[in-house]
Amino acid sequence: MPIEVDEEKCVISNEYFRVGVNKNSGAIDSLSLKANNMEFAQPKAGWGPEGKINAGMLNRFQIHFEQPHPMSAWNIGDITRTESLISGAEVKVIEKGPAVAIVEVKHKFLNSSLTQQIRVYAGLERIDFVTQVDWHEKGGAMHDAPMLKATFTPYMGASKATYDIPFGSIERTANGLEVPALEWADISDAEHGITVANNCKYGHSAQGNTLALTLVRASYEPDNNPDEGIHNFTYSIIPHVGMCVTANAIQSGSGLNQPLVGIVEKAHAGSIRPSTAMLKVDNDGILISAVKFAEDQSNDETASVIVRLFETTGNPAKAALHTKWHVIKAEEVNMLEEQGEEIAANADSINLDFGSYEIKTIKLIVKK
Repeated sequence: MPIEVDEEKCVISNEYFRVGVNKNSGAIDSLSLKANNMEFAQPKAGWGPEGKINAGMLNRFQIHFEQPHPMSAWNIGDITRTESLISGAEVKVIEKGPAVAIVEVKHKFLNSSLTQQIRVYAGLERIDFVTQVDWHEKGGAMHDAPMLKATFTPYMGASKATYDIPFGSIERTANGLEVPALEWADISDAEHGITVANNCKYGHSAQGNTLALTLVRASYEPDNNPDEGIHNFTYSIIPHVGMCVTANAIQSGSGLNQPLVGIVEKAHAGSIRPSTAMLKVDNDGILISAVKFAEDQSNDETASVIVRLFETTGNPAKAALHTKWHVIKAEEVNMLEEQGEEIAANADSINLDFGSYEIKTIKLIVKK
């Protein structure tokens, strides 16, 4: 299905969802899944007029002011006040092609400015926020230090906050404290939720049903002005039904951090058909985290390839690793690529059993 754009209302649709962008704030004030009409950004029927929000509750920018405190680069101080950027934005559709539609949002605040492209793609269950911040805020021992956050408050019941950690995830109390996460964080209730993926911003906080991502701060100690200037980064949201670990939201977060890279190559003969995956796992709960040549390449007739995989949902799982290489032998090794134990392998697939959050390192001996 091609992208549909209502430029006047600032609404974009693909085959998965409809996204409405508020023209005053640039935040998302409507996000509904087409499969079941589930709405994430507006109150459900029956909430009454007191539930109506005009400025948008997803991707709302806020400035938090930190009270002066020692070693501000490592610690977030008490917040003295918060300002929401809910008016004065410049919002317009700048792209409405068949593959992607883009809404551009511009904000000016304090001494700084922000330009963001909200991108909705055909065939992708993810909304990207490609962002540039021109930051000129300074903290100091005698005045509060501004901090810019993007906040996401989907309408939902009792929620849980879950965070990405190396080779797994962890649920934390939604008490407003900032905590680290790697590629994603999530806020969900029993029915649905929002995963916020990032490609370089790791500070998150959750309070109630609000998940916040820290974009840039104005720390001043030990460096008195480390962050002034241009900041370019991208984060994304993935709306989903059910809990994040069972909704492919984790895979979408990995996709943001490991995008497809196009390489122009001259036409030439080859044995691999176009659009063929060299490696594939038949279980969505298993991710491939690394592919590399083994350190030991002592055989002239074969090549050794290391494939590292891990289980993402916290449940035991079975999976088959399929490859287009001709596999002569497969071994399960440790992370130092030692102590190999041979495992059964066909010429193009290996069956694997995973425990909860288990990491496996597989060494493939393949024909050159």
